[in-house]
Amino acid sequence: MKNAGNGKCFQICVILMVTVLACIGQSMIDHFQGKGQVQAYNETILKLYPQEDEEEEPSGGQEAMLSLLVPKSGETAGSQDAQPVTADGDITDFLLPGVSEKDAKEDSDTKDNSSTKSPTAEYLKQIATRTYEISGETNILIYHTHATEAYRPDGEDTYKATGTSRTDNTDQNIIRVGEELKTQLEKYGFTVIHDTTNHEPPKLSTAYSRSVKTMEAYKEKYPDIDIFIDVHRDAANVETQQDDVVTIDGKRCARLMFVVGTGEGTNGGYNPRPNWEANYTLAKSITEQLDSINEKFTRDIRVKPGRYNQHITDMCLLVEVGHNANTLQEALNSMPHLAKSISQVVKKV
Repeated sequence: MKNAGNGKCFQICVILMVTVLACIGQSMIDHFQGKGQVQAYNETILKLYPQEDEEEEPSGGQEAMLSLLVPKSGETAGSQDAQPVTADGDITDFLLPGVSEKDAKEDSDTKDNSSTKSPTAEYLKQIATRTYEISGETNILIYHTHATEAYRPDGEDTYKATGTSRTDNTDQNIIRVGEELKTQLEKYGFTVIHDTTNHEPPKLSTAYSRSVKTMEAYKEKYPDIDIFIDVHRDAANVETQQDDVVTIDGKRCARLMFVVGTGEGTNGGYNPRPNWEANYTLAKSITEQLDSINEKFTRDIRVKPGRYNQHITDMCLLVEVGHNANTLQEALNSMPHLAKSISQVVKKV
């Protein structure tokens, strides 16, 4: 009887040990699965707009937190593995239905890490008094640091997405908007080049390091280029901001915003830095012309510590044409007004 009792105890102990080991094993599986889910979720959230990172601008530091939001080295913009990003660092672009309007301003072209600098009184005075005159055979270069940015599909304006609010279809992305701006500017006598290079691959977060080479190449070939315009579209909460437009002559027009980089950086600054006050003065002068058409046509100019390749000349513009809650047609409708406003500020002689 004693041996039988010992055998039963042994069986019970074995069963308990197996049960405990099974529970531990399941906990480990759940842990790693959960970790994978969190990682996948974070990758979906954090890989949205690229920023001007240290690879692009070695002398200019970026916020440590933002450095975590950039796609890893070797990822190709628009691939299924690399989550898409929009205008220079956003972490919310067309992201999740519940994203807030505040969060939708997190892209690094428009994120609220704006510079504390403001133009001097001398430059502010120039906004009201300065006139710009340009001459030469080639006047303006339009280009796109982020060429696959797209709008909310609507009607016939649909596309095969290569990422969230992104497409390689140049008839449906920001390149189409740049082409319309070129057409409208030419009506005012400007000679315009529209570069359609896709600067995003192989790594979206370093697109500025490639677009600056495009700018420099054109400036070397056409030294009389005066104005460089980097055309983007911004990010927004698609659920709540579909009516973020102004109506002009019965047409819905996407609102516009200029971004000006000081080049001060966050850890020492860039070298060389832009003449940001000169760029601001030009952007502000055009903004005032746009607002004379409709007082809500523009959002406030965003002055930021990045550089955005605005050191190339004293007439560099980065314009956000609406956002991904707007439609392509709304963006196109704004281009005649932008071209007219530029022509009222800048005179070709």
